[in-house]
Amino acid sequence: MKQTALQILDSQGVVQKFEILKANAELPYRMKRHQEIFSQGDYWSMLFVSSADTMRTMSKALDFDERVIRHTVIKVGEKLSDITGYTLPENLV
Repeated sequence: MKQTALQILDSQGVVQKFEILKANAELPYRMKRHQEIFSQGDYWSMLFVSSADTMRTMSKALDFDERVIRHTVIKVGEKLSDITGYTLPENLV
């Protein structure tokens, strides 16, 4: 988790939120990854802002990380205003 956040920060990205959803939880079904079968794991979520290249690099790194069983990246918005909800005042537009 720390390694993933540092990778984003090193490439001029911003980590906005980091939360552990479930620690050492029972997985919904057994999962095979890196020639092992897992029945328990941790669920965590990280909200970050970065370039598309950084996201692809991070995704590849998570693919090769033996501690990661499965990962998903979800696009929250196109613009920073989509993510934060902030809009410029009308007299500045």
